[in-house]
Amino acid sequence: MIKYRFYVYLTQRYDGSLAENIRKLQNTSAKIFGRRGNEKDFMFLAVDTSSPYNDTREKLEPGKPEQREYYAFFFEVDSEIGQASDVLKIVVP
Repeated sequence: MIKYRFYVYLTQRYDGSLAENIRKLQNTSAKIFGRRGNEKDFMFLAVDTSSPYNDTREKLEPGKPEQREYYAFFFEVDSEIGQASDVLKIVVP
């Protein structure tokens, strides 16, 4: 059995927004989860069919640096496929 796993990297743009770039299989979607600052649980953000996914959410406390974390799964039809990506962390200034 082949175990699929995402390879994800983050890019911070000049305007402070984040782009999550995902290396994925052809014709496969990505199910993306994230959390900000002191949030305890990851929340579902999107099912994305192309890279990058742009996180345009505002910071929880404007003007303060904020840590964000993300992970993703392959997603087809109604099912997550394989293993989750590693959790990626970035600080938004």
